[in-house]
Amino acid sequence: MVVLAQCIYTLTNRVMHGGVLLETSLDRLIPLWPIWTVPYFLMLGVWVLFGLWAVFKMEERLFKAYIIASLVTIIPSKLIFIFWPTYVQRPQITGQDWASNLLRFLYANDRPNNAFPSRHMYFAVLVAYFGTRWKPKLLLPMLGIVILVIGATLFTKQHYVMDLAGGAAMAAIGIFVGMTWVFSRPTQKLAGKKRMEDVC
Repeated sequence: MVVLAQCIYTLTNRVMHGGVLLETSLDRLIPLWPIWTVPYFLMLGVWVLFGLWAVFKMEERLFKAYIIASLVTIIPSKLIFIFWPTYVQRPQITGQDWASNLLRFLYANDRPNNAFPSRHMYFAVLVAYFGTRWKPKLLLPMLGIVILVIGATLFTKQHYVMDLAGGAAMAAIGIFVGMTWVFSRPTQKLAGKKRMEDVC
């Protein structure tokens, strides 16, 4: 379900055009740095690998919370793409080095719409939160992922600051719903039900 929900992006990225420009004065101060295309692409692999790792190894209740949080984050984000479209104004790439060519490839295959909220940002926050809850010793690497994503999305001019704030906010809402849904169930009722099943 999570993968299917995320695949809607492919459709909206091709169909939607124009919309709102969320550029701020801070965004205009951020330079274009093509080398950051590398972590931008790598983040998609991190999300896929983390998902597979979670499927096979994560504790069941935490995994359920992760799935719910992901759906609550992704589905409303896609609705925003459709009903409140946004886009970014990309700069001209002047360099001829491999990093500049890689960024050209990114621009050619990913249209500048569907900017708010940032998918990369909500992926990073979801992975960082649930990765840390699952494996507390991974706190620093998980924070590193978030920092890399912030740099990658801004220095490639794929997103504006507001897009990242929106992505983080959507992930926070998803995490709250997922964790509340799974971990706030009264343990007394569950224990009582288990005792009744044992008696029967």
